[in-house]
Amino acid sequence: MREPRPDEDSDPRLAAAFDRAVDILADGGEPSLDELAQDIEDLRPQLAELLRLAREVAVRPSESLPEVPGFELERELGRGGMGLVFLARQQRVGGRRVALKVLPQLAAASSRARERFATEVRALSKLAHPNVVAIHDVVLERDACAYAMEWIDGSSLAEQIRAGEFGVERAAQVCELALVIARALHAAHQVGVVHRDVKPSNILLRSDGTPLLADFGLARDDESASASRSGGFVGTPAYAAPEQLRGESGSIDARTDVYSL
Repeated sequence: MREPRPDEDSDPRLAAAFDRAVDILADGGEPSLDELAQDIEDLRPQLAELLRLAREVAVRPSESLPEVPGFELERELGRGGMGLVFLARQQRVGGRRVALKVLPQLAAASSRARERFATEVRALSKLAHPNVVAIHDVVLERDACAYAMEWIDGSSLAEQIRAGEFGVERAAQVCELALVIARALHAAHQVGVVHRDVKPSNILLRSDGTPLLADFGLARDDESASASRSGGFVGTPAYAAPEQLRGESGSIDARTDVYSL
Protein backbone atom coordinates (compact mmCIF):
# COMPACT_ATOMS: atom_id res chain seq x y z
CA MET A 1 0.00 0.00 0.00
CA ARG A 2 1.37 3.42 -0.94
CA GLU A 3 2.30 5.57 2.03
CA PRO A 4 0.34 8.85 2.13
CA ARG A 5 2.28 12.01 1.49
CA PRO A 6 1.81 15.08 3.69
CA ASP A 7 0.91 17.32 0.74
CA GLU A 8 -2.23 15.20 0.29
CA ASP A 9 -3.53 16.28 3.67
CA SER A 10 -6.38 18.77 3.72
CA ASP A 11 -4.46 21.28 5.85
CA PRO A 12 -1.66 22.98 3.86
CA ARG A 13 0.11 23.87 7.11
CA LEU A 14 1.10 20.23 7.47
CA ALA A 15 2.71 20.19 4.03
CA ALA A 16 4.66 23.33 4.95
CA ALA A 17 5.77 21.75 8.24
CA PHE A 18 6.89 18.61 6.40
CA ASP A 19 9.02 20.70 4.04
CA ARG A 20 10.51 22.48 7.06
CA ALA A 21 11.41 19.17 8.72
CA VAL A 22 13.01 17.88 5.52
CA ASP A 23 14.93 21.17 5.17
CA ILE A 24 16.46 20.70 8.63
CA LEU A 25 17.36 17.08 7.94
CA ALA A 26 18.86 18.02 4.57
CA ASP A 27 21.03 20.58 6.37
CA GLY A 28 22.29 17.88 8.73
CA GLY A 29 20.19 18.99 11.69
CA GLU A 30 17.54 17.30 13.82
CA PRO A 31 14.03 18.81 13.73
CA SER A 32 12.06 18.93 16.97
CA LEU A 33 8.34 18.71 17.52
CA ASP A 34 8.37 22.02 19.43
CA GLU A 35 10.08 23.75 16.52
CA LEU A 36 7.57 22.44 14.00
CA ALA A 37 4.60 23.25 16.23
CA GLN A 38 5.33 26.96 16.46
CA ASP A 39 2.17 28.86 15.47
CA ILE A 40 0.32 25.60 14.73
CA GLU A 41 -0.08 24.05 18.18
CA ASP A 42 -3.52 22.79 17.17
CA LEU A 43 -1.81 20.36 14.78
CA ARG A 44 0.70 18.95 17.30
CA PRO A 45 -0.82 15.41 17.28
CA GLN A 46 -0.53 15.21 13.48
CA LEU A 47 2.95 16.75 13.55
CA ALA A 48 4.34 13.89 15.62
CA GLU A 49 3.48 11.44 12.82
CA LEU A 50 4.70 13.90 10.20
CA LEU A 51 8.07 14.19 11.97
CA ARG A 52 8.43 10.39 11.96
CA LEU A 53 7.75 10.36 8.23
CA ALA A 54 10.28 13.13 7.56
CA ARG A 55 12.98 11.23 9.46
CA GLU A 56 12.21 8.09 7.47
CA VAL A 57 12.85 10.03 4.28
CA ALA A 58 16.47 10.40 5.36
CA VAL A 59 17.16 7.17 7.25
CA ARG A 60 14.65 4.56 6.10
CA PRO A 61 16.38 1.20 5.45
CA SER A 62 16.42 0.02 1.86
CA GLU A 63 14.01 -2.90 1.60
CA SER A 64 14.73 -3.22 -2.11
CA LEU A 65 16.90 -1.44 -4.62
CA PRO A 66 15.18 1.48 -6.34
CA GLU A 67 14.68 1.51 -10.09
CA VAL A 68 16.59 4.17 -12.02
CA PRO A 69 16.23 4.24 -15.84
CA GLY A 70 19.46 3.33 -17.60
CA PHE A 71 21.15 1.81 -14.55
CA GLU A 72 21.35 -1.63 -12.96
CA LEU A 73 21.84 -1.23 -9.22
CA GLU A 74 24.00 -3.81 -7.43
CA ARG A 75 24.20 -2.79 -3.77
CA GLU A 76 24.07 0.14 -1.39
CA LEU A 77 27.39 1.85 -0.73
CA GLY A 78 26.29 4.40 1.84
CA ARG A 79 23.89 7.12 2.83
CA GLY A 80 24.07 10.66 4.03
CA GLY A 81 21.80 13.68 4.26
CA MET A 82 18.94 13.07 1.84
CA GLY A 83 20.76 10.77 -0.58
CA LEU A 84 21.48 7.07 -0.92
CA VAL A 85 24.54 5.97 -2.89
CA PHE A 86 24.56 2.68 -4.80
CA LEU A 87 27.11 0.77 -6.80
CA ALA A 88 25.51 0.49 -10.22
CA ARG A 89 26.23 -0.31 -13.84
CA GLN A 90 25.47 2.28 -16.51
CA GLN A 91 23.81 0.24 -19.23
CA ARG A 92 24.26 2.53 -22.23
CA VAL A 93 28.06 2.60 -21.90
CA GLY A 94 28.66 -1.13 -21.69
CA GLY A 95 27.88 -1.62 -18.04
CA ARG A 96 30.44 0.84 -16.68
CA ARG A 97 30.50 0.77 -12.88
CA VAL A 98 29.46 4.03 -11.27
CA ALA A 99 28.45 5.36 -7.88
CA LEU A 100 24.82 6.37 -8.27
CA LYS A 101 23.40 8.90 -5.82
CA VAL A 102 19.61 8.64 -5.59
CA LEU A 103 17.16 11.04 -3.97
CA PRO A 104 14.63 8.88 -2.05
CA GLN A 105 11.15 9.10 -3.51
CA LEU A 106 9.59 10.59 -0.39
CA ALA A 107 12.33 13.22 -0.19
CA ALA A 108 11.45 14.24 -3.73
CA ALA A 109 8.09 15.36 -2.34
CA SER A 110 9.91 18.29 -0.74
CA SER A 111 10.74 21.22 -3.02
CA ARG A 112 13.65 22.05 -0.72
CA ALA A 113 15.15 18.56 -1.09
CA ARG A 114 14.83 18.72 -4.89
CA GLU A 115 16.40 22.18 -4.87
CA ARG A 116 19.35 20.93 -2.80
CA PHE A 117 19.77 17.95 -5.12
CA ALA A 118 19.78 20.24 -8.17
CA THR A 119 22.37 22.49 -6.48
CA GLU A 120 24.65 19.50 -5.86
CA VAL A 121 24.38 18.41 -9.51
CA ARG A 122 25.02 21.96 -10.71
CA ALA A 123 28.05 22.35 -8.45
CA LEU A 124 29.63 19.13 -9.67
CA SER A 125 28.87 19.89 -13.30
CA LYS A 126 30.81 23.16 -12.98
CA LEU A 127 33.94 21.35 -11.85
CA ALA A 128 36.42 19.56 -14.06
CA HIS A 129 39.37 18.84 -11.80
CA PRO A 130 41.46 15.67 -11.43
CA ASN A 131 40.91 15.68 -7.65
CA VAL A 132 37.15 16.24 -7.62
CA VAL A 133 34.85 13.25 -8.12
CA ALA A 134 33.57 13.42 -11.70
CA ILE A 135 29.88 13.36 -12.60
CA HIS A 136 28.93 11.16 -15.57
CA ASP A 137 25.18 11.39 -16.02
CA VAL A 138 22.01 12.88 -14.51
CA VAL A 139 18.50 11.44 -14.28
CA LEU A 140 15.73 13.90 -13.46
CA GLU A 141 12.36 12.27 -13.97
CA ARG A 142 9.05 12.33 -12.14
CA ASP A 143 9.79 9.09 -10.26
CA ALA A 144 13.60 9.18 -10.20
CA CYS A 145 16.16 11.83 -9.30
CA ALA A 146 19.73 10.55 -9.47
CA TYR A 147 23.18 11.25 -10.79
CA ALA A 148 26.05 8.95 -11.65
CA MET A 149 29.60 9.75 -10.61
CA GLU A 150 32.95 8.05 -10.68
CA TRP A 151 33.10 4.92 -8.55
CA ILE A 152 36.18 5.13 -6.34
CA ASP A 153 37.82 1.74 -5.85
CA GLY A 154 39.38 2.65 -2.51
CA SER A 155 38.30 4.03 0.87
CA SER A 156 37.80 7.39 2.54
CA LEU A 157 40.41 9.37 4.44
CA ALA A 158 38.29 8.89 7.56
CA GLU A 159 38.50 5.10 7.21
CA GLN A 160 42.26 5.23 6.77
CA ILE A 161 42.67 7.51 9.80
CA ARG A 162 40.63 5.07 11.91
CA ALA A 163 42.83 2.24 10.66
CA GLY A 164 45.94 4.10 11.83
CA GLU A 165 47.26 4.72 8.31
CA PHE A 166 48.13 8.38 8.93
CA GLY A 167 50.46 8.61 11.91
CA VAL A 168 53.15 11.20 12.65
CA GLU A 169 55.67 9.19 10.65
CA ARG A 170 53.66 9.97 7.51
CA ALA A 171 53.52 13.74 8.03
CA ALA A 172 54.95 14.47 4.58
CA GLN A 173 52.23 12.39 2.91
CA VAL A 174 49.55 14.12 4.99
CA CYS A 175 50.84 17.54 3.90
CA GLU A 176 50.89 16.46 0.26
CA LEU A 177 47.31 15.20 0.51
CA ALA A 178 46.19 18.46 2.13
CA LEU A 179 47.85 20.45 -0.66
CA VAL A 180 46.06 18.42 -3.35
CA ILE A 181 42.66 18.91 -1.70
CA ALA A 182 43.41 22.63 -1.17
CA ARG A 183 43.93 22.97 -4.92
CA ALA A 184 40.69 21.12 -5.60
CA LEU A 185 38.86 23.48 -3.25
CA HIS A 186 40.46 26.45 -4.95
CA ALA A 187 39.13 25.21 -8.30
CA ALA A 188 35.64 24.99 -6.76
CA HIS A 189 35.90 28.49 -5.31
CA GLN A 190 37.05 29.85 -8.68
CA VAL A 191 33.68 28.84 -10.20
CA GLY A 192 31.66 30.11 -7.26
CA VAL A 193 31.13 26.84 -5.37
CA VAL A 194 31.59 26.60 -1.58
CA HIS A 195 31.63 22.99 -0.34
CA ARG A 196 30.56 23.70 3.29
CA ASP A 197 31.28 20.15 4.52
CA VAL A 198 35.00 19.46 4.11
CA LYS A 199 35.92 16.54 6.38
CA PRO A 200 37.85 13.24 6.19
CA SER A 201 34.83 11.15 5.20
CA ASN A 202 34.30 13.43 2.17
CA ILE A 203 37.82 12.85 0.88
CA LEU A 204 37.99 9.59 -1.06
CA LEU A 205 41.18 7.76 -1.94
CA ARG A 206 41.61 5.65 -5.06
CA SER A 207 43.44 2.36 -4.65
CA ASP A 208 46.59 4.12 -5.92
CA GLY A 209 46.28 6.74 -3.16
CA THR A 210 44.97 9.61 -5.30
CA PRO A 211 42.68 11.80 -3.13
CA LEU A 212 39.41 13.20 -4.44
CA LEU A 213 37.04 15.73 -2.92
CA ALA A 214 33.51 14.29 -2.82
CA ASP A 215 29.96 14.81 -1.54
CA PHE A 216 28.78 18.26 -2.56
CA GLY A 217 25.40 17.63 -0.93
CA LEU A 218 25.69 20.76 1.23
CA ALA A 219 27.45 22.87 -1.40
CA ARG A 220 26.32 26.37 -2.24
CA ASP A 221 27.00 27.99 -5.59
CA ASP A 222 26.52 31.54 -6.81
CA GLU A 223 23.22 30.63 -8.44
CA SER A 224 21.67 29.24 -5.26
CA ALA A 225 23.25 31.50 -2.61
CA SER A 226 20.46 34.06 -2.68
CA ALA A 227 17.87 31.36 -2.10
CA SER A 228 19.71 29.75 0.83
CA ARG A 229 17.81 29.57 4.08
CA SER A 230 19.33 31.81 6.74
CA GLY A 231 19.61 31.27 10.44
CA GLY A 232 20.26 27.51 10.38
CA PHE A 233 23.42 25.45 10.87
CA VAL A 234 24.80 23.69 7.79
CA GLY A 235 27.79 21.35 7.99
CA THR A 236 29.47 19.00 10.47
CA PRO A 237 30.12 20.58 13.91
CA ALA A 238 33.61 19.13 14.45
CA TYR A 239 34.88 20.68 11.20
CA ALA A 240 32.65 23.74 10.92
CA ALA A 241 33.88 27.32 10.93
CA PRO A 242 32.52 29.70 13.60
CA GLU A 243 30.21 31.45 11.13
CA GLN A 244 28.64 28.08 10.27
CA LEU A 245 28.09 27.22 13.92
CA ARG A 246 26.40 30.58 14.43
CA GLY A 247 24.14 30.01 11.40
CA GLU A 248 25.45 33.13 9.64
CA SER A 249 24.83 31.96 6.08
CA GLY A 250 25.62 35.40 4.67
CA SER A 251 29.17 35.19 6.06
CA ILE A 252 29.99 31.80 4.52
CA ASP A 253 32.50 31.92 1.67
CA ALA A 254 35.72 30.24 0.51
CA ARG A 255 37.38 30.95 3.87
CA THR A 256 34.84 28.66 5.51
CA ASP A 257 36.17 25.70 3.52
CA VAL A 258 39.77 26.72 4.28
CA TYR A 259 38.96 26.63 8.00
CA SER A 260 37.50 23.12 7.68
CA LEU A 261 40.51 21.91 5.68
